[in-house]
Amino acid sequence: MKPSATKHMRRVVLVYLGLLIITCTAPCCIHNKRSSPDSSAIGIDVLYKSGSRYYPLTFVTFIKIDPAHPDIYFQKKTIGSNMTWNGHVHLLNAKPGRYIAVAGFDSTTTRDYRGKDESTISRSYFFTKEMIALTVIDLKPAEFRYMGYFLIDHMGKPGMKDLYKIRNADAAQLHYCGIIAPQRARPSVGSCIYSEAMNALTAPNDSDSTYAAKLISRDKSEEANQRFLRAALGTLSGTEWAPLIRKQMR
Repeated sequence: MKPSATKHMRRVVLVYLGLLIITCTAPCCIHNKRSSPDSSAIGIDVLYKSGSRYYPLTFVTFIKIDPAHPDIYFQKKTIGSNMTWNGHVHLLNAKPGRYIAVAGFDSTTTRDYRGKDESTISRSYFFTKEMIALTVIDLKPAEFRYMGYFLIDHMGKPGMKDLYKIRNADAAQLHYCGIIAPQRARPSVGSCIYSEAMNALTAPNDSDSTYAAKLISRDKSEEANQRFLRAALGTLSGTEWAPLIRKQMR
């Protein structure tokens, strides 16, 4: 990997982590206003399996479909979620149009008995073609929509022998991985050596894995939708989003 490529990926991860810090600590004070009368919002729940338990992704990558190129599996411009609270991921102030979700991210940090950070484990998941199709929504002006509740696992952990390339990925997963984490979609021996050396110098206890997700189950029922709306209202009560949420509630 060229140094510029590694630096780019580190910037991407830092942006992701920065967004997580912002969006997970003060959602109402930052996102309480709609940017225009037509501003809408999207929500989604994606939980990944780790051991015998499931944990929520804390950042999701969305895409607003380009009407001139409507193939949902090969879009180019991504949009990151901008609020996460209690495991629920949101994209607030979204413009009307057709949207999909293509990837997600989570990071956990372990601490020693003194409360000092010891290591950070970062996980990126790229969604299957099947799952991407299930997230499609057509967002109208001034609307609060839910994509659904999804449980995922992965198709295998990348290893050194594969140069940490994403494993068993379908065409859509490879495409979106190539946009967001190109060194995991098209690795080389040089890039792998450079990346490992940089990690050893700057973050020897950290790990960063990129997975092709495997869909375990989904719930797009009205009951799931109402649960999400109730949670969203609890988070965004007293903001300009509350009337849009109440409009969708039964």
